[in-house]
Amino acid sequence: MNQLLNYALKRILLIIPTLLGVVLIIFLIMSLTPGDPASIILSGNVTQEQIDALEAELEN
Repeated sequence: MNQLLNYALKRILLIIPTLLGVVLIIFLIMSLTPGDPASIILSGNVTQEQIDALEAELEN
């Protein structure tokens, strides 16, 4: 039983750096992509008002 508890504890502790790494990679990808996120999401023929509204929504 002690071995099982030890194994489970090690696996749970390994989740922490894994999640931090995934969050870091996603953050870097999102921050390094060129352009405005709102215009990328809306893509196509959109007005500046629509882009501004989505930017305001994304800020909250």
